[in-house]
Amino acid sequence: MPSTPRFRFARPTLRSNERALLLGGCALLLPARAHAQPVELPPIDVSAPSAVQSMIGEGLPEGHKDYLITRSSTGSKAELPNSFVPQHVTTIPHKIIEEQAPRTITEALQNVSGVSSPYPSYYPLDQLTSLYIRGFQVSTTLRDGLWDPTPFGNAWIGNLERVEVLKGPSALLYGAYSGDVGGALNLVTKKPLSDPHATISSEFDTYGTHAVSADLSTPLADNKDWLVRLNMHEGGHRLFADDTFFEKRHISGMLQGQLTSQDAITLEAEYRWQNTHPYSGQPGFVTVGSGVSAILAPLAPTSRDTNLYDPRSTYRYRSDALRGVYEHKFDEDWSIKSSAQYTLTSRDTVSITATPSLLSSGAEKFTQSYSEIRMGPVYAVDTDQMLHGRFSTFGLSHDLVLGGRFADQWYKMDMRKPTNGFSSFYFNDPSYPNWGVPALNVYQYMFGDSDTHQFNEYLNDVVSITDQLRVSAGANLTQYRSFSESGMNPLKMASSKSRGSGIGWRVGLLYDFLPGFTAYSGYSTTFKPQYPNTTNDGTIQTFDPLKGDQIEIGVKADLNDKLSGTASIYQIELDNVTTADPDPTRATNGYKVQTGKQRSRGVEIDATYKIAPGWNFLLAYGHTDVRIVADSTYVVGSRTPFVPQDTLRLWSVYEVQSGDFAGLGFGGGMRFVGSRTTNLVSQTTPNLVATLGAYATFDALAYYKYENAKLSVNVRNLFDAHYREASPSSAWLFPSEPLNATLRLEVTF
Repeated sequence: MPSTPRFRFARPTLRSNERALLLGGCALLLPARAHAQPVELPPIDVSAPSAVQSMIGEGLPEGHKDYLITRSSTGSKAELPNSFVPQHVTTIPHKIIEEQAPRTITEALQNVSGVSSPYPSYYPLDQLTSLYIRGFQVSTTLRDGLWDPTPFGNAWIGNLERVEVLKGPSALLYGAYSGDVGGALNLVTKKPLSDPHATISSEFDTYGTHAVSADLSTPLADNKDWLVRLNMHEGGHRLFADDTFFEKRHISGMLQGQLTSQDAITLEAEYRWQNTHPYSGQPGFVTVGSGVSAILAPLAPTSRDTNLYDPRSTYRYRSDALRGVYEHKFDEDWSIKSSAQYTLTSRDTVSITATPSLLSSGAEKFTQSYSEIRMGPVYAVDTDQMLHGRFSTFGLSHDLVLGGRFADQWYKMDMRKPTNGFSSFYFNDPSYPNWGVPALNVYQYMFGDSDTHQFNEYLNDVVSITDQLRVSAGANLTQYRSFSESGMNPLKMASSKSRGSGIGWRVGLLYDFLPGFTAYSGYSTTFKPQYPNTTNDGTIQTFDPLKGDQIEIGVKADLNDKLSGTASIYQIELDNVTTADPDPTRATNGYKVQTGKQRSRGVEIDATYKIAPGWNFLLAYGHTDVRIVADSTYVVGSRTPFVPQDTLRLWSVYEVQSGDFAGLGFGGGMRFVGSRTTNLVSQTTPNLVATLGAYATFDALAYYKYENAKLSVNVRNLFDAHYREASPSSAWLFPSEPLNATLRLEVTF
């Protein structure tokens, strides 16, 4: 039961001009006067604060009315002030998501410094497992703090409250397979609201997109002990490229219940489905020559809408998830939280594309290929048991998180190809491909399955030495195991096993040197077992675990409901990184190598500022210098691919607060991205690297609210700039999308 406040009262000493009025044992001093009249005061409630209010049901959280976010959970598991975390944490608030209406999570992450992707923001397959934070790839994504194995190609932003990004090693809190050295991405879902809410919206764009969404929340009882929220989306989305579109169907429902004054549960079910006709990008470069003299020769330019995927190509994804959370409050200082998640995912793809090359005459040749990949069902379970407490010992205040986590993922996969010589089909002009060649006698030629799990125990304590000085320290002990097998004959598959343990830890110092400003420094480590790599010819490669550490110093700001943000300087070093084999033939067959050591150094600023009521501003600047510092295969000192050295994001929107134009909002922003390389530079073929030039693009927004309706227009690439936005390899370059606009109508009840 909640503790009852204890009060101790002293008998007051009265001066000559005062008298005492006793109210329930409390002495109220009143001026003395003759013939005083009785004074009636309102009743005083001295009962303990209700736990019901703090466990379920909330009004609009931070980030709805402005961009300011002062608390997060990704850097500490418990929701704490950002000034308690000795690492850079950035949150994309709901208001920015609402204003920009990003089509993908990758697009939303353009608002965060130090995040990059080899795929463009408009790419219909949201390649979250290909994102880079501070120059290093993020291999897993979290949803409400639990391991989400489903984002590959099937992420959904419609039921998200915010997106939190932890910069730097995350093994302290998330163990082995989620402990990326660059950071962690946590998608925080919308929770039910205490008051009824319903929003229905529709959208259309210049490409031909048409979609409908709904967000419904209501209490199920008058006392608001049970709440429910439902989010839905159905739409057909198109891009500028030929034969490129994606259909999305998503629905999620969340039920929250207050079982007692100290106990609450949350239950959620989520369904995600997507059918995509992919986009290849434009043909880029092909290799000419061999060895040290080999160079990349550019292919003839093609229009932005040329798509070198056969129209029969399709990627289908389905994700089903069940999540449950039980919370118990012993009192206002101590609580436990038990979370569990089960997901079932499948991926079924048909890929018919063409690989560019040059004939001896110099003419271009595009050779067709056909493949099918059926991955799944992929089963995944993640559970987390956490104790959170605040207490004092020897005059020191503690904020303690202690827990254990178990996660497991297992799946089957097969690959298919036709028996005929499909690769003998080709064309010479990408503007006139001879798509539609029959793929006869498709058969399964590759079999495989995998099982990966981890169990970890973690502890983190924030010790307040004084009101201004805090020390944060913690460690995570993880035991892991993986098994995989594959081969062209299901009776004779090659297998691989790995098991081990390791510790990731973090220590940091935080000092409030001015009201609202906190200086911090931190050191954190990570280790991460690497998944076995199954090559196209059935070979299973195993690698040593990744090992890395980070040194970071910075300043956090939370000033008078006006300013929130973080500025930091860091250095990360990572050993045992894997990448494509430098031998082109082996790389084509899917072989990888470990490159030795990479180092990332950088400066980052993420800040939001409320200029005036209704006027908000965002700034995100990052300088990231990632290079190979020790390697026997790649050129030491060369940059790693996909990571721009400099990025800058500015965004600001103003909404008129009163007068005839109240409800009118307008604004926009710009994004600058520096140059990037497309691949690592091999010592044997040092010239086989392409560089994408820097670019800047501008976006605009205008909307008008009238009573319960809102009409908005988002314009992207306002000046129709032409540039190369991204590239997963030198062979394929993704261009900028042309000037386009999206119209949205929302009605709220």
